[in-house]
Amino acid sequence: DAEALQSATSWLAKILPKVGAWLFGQVSKVASWFGVLAGLALIPVYAFYFLLEKEGIEKKWTDYLPIARSGFKDELVFVLRSINGYLIAFFRGQVIVALCDGILYTIGFFIVGLPYAFLLGVMATVLTMIPFLGAITTCLMALVIAFVQFGDWWHPLGVLTVFAVVQTLEGLVISPKIMGERVGLHPLTIIIAVMAGTTLLGGLLGGILAIPLTAALRVIMFRYVWKKREA
Repeated sequence: DAEALQSATSWLAKILPKVGAWLFGQVSKVASWFGVLAGLALIPVYAFYFLLEKEGIEKKWTDYLPIARSGFKDELVFVLRSINGYLIAFFRGQVIVALCDGILYTIGFFIVGLPYAFLLGVMATVLTMIPFLGAITTCLMALVIAFVQFGDWWHPLGVLTVFAVVQTLEGLVISPKIMGERVGLHPLTIIIAVMAGTTLLGGLLGGILAIPLTAALRVIMFRYVWKKREA
């Protein structure tokens, strides 16, 4: 009995730390997910109060900058306002690009004969507002539907063809044209910026931030470099 009690005690001594660590990990995961859900739930609340105080924020936000009134503060306010304008133009342009992608996906999926082509196009319109990730998600869902519905290789191949054509048109024609007009950047500049962003900043994040960062750089260069050279 003493030996059994001792072995049970030693077994508990070994297993309890592992169980505790596992429970702590699970609680941490639940807490992190709860934090994410709570943050998402608060977004409408934040949006409501921001919209409610929109006029006051637009008029007085410069008063909250921790800088005394000076020429430097005026320059900073000008740059921030210019960058904000470019960001607004960027996101509006992204919505138009997403609409174009959704229409092209719908037409392409109809041609391939894919069921729920219209719904997939609507989903693509919503998801494509998130560059790269939305397109990949749309393609994967369309591939799953093609495999399940037809059970052959021709329809998935058609889906991949539609995906390749739409992404090529978006990357080389639609996005540079629309973003160039909205953000004030040359289409070739946008293509180079996206390529550089995905390479230097890394994948998805770089692709998303490439155009806004390039627009911000354009504001600074135009204000402090090119203008001075012209003068």
